Amino acid sequence: MLKKTRKCCSCNEFVSVDKIIKTNEFKEYQSEIKLYCDNCFLANVENGFGKLDNCSICESSLVLQFDNEETIALAQDDFTVHYVCRKVKEATEKNDAIELEKLVEEDHDWLICYTVQPDPSEPDFG
Repeated sequence: MLKKTRKCCSCNEFVSVDKIIKTNEFKEYQSEIKLYCDNCFLANVENGFGKLDNCSICESSLVLQFDNEETIALAQDDFTVHYVCRKVKEATEKNDAIELEKLVEEDHDWLICYTVQPDPSEPDFG
């Protein structure tokens, strides 16, 4: 039995349906949905498809909160991508609880984006 496949919009490789990642690249609701393989998705999502700002507190860049495997799993399973201020990520990786607490108190940015924007008229939106 053949597995269903779809073509990645970036590299044009065919990927099994269960591995493909659907996204409208953080555009508004009902924007075109594109299909990515995991490698192309990661390459594009690292910079938020060019739509990420820096941390509003310290101007550090926002980076993926989780490793590649977790980022892909979240994108496929609950259609989210998680970003944090670079300083928050560094403090987390160093297990520096004091620095992390300070950054949280200063309200450094944590951002969750939907890979496909939900319908804003749905009662559970937002």
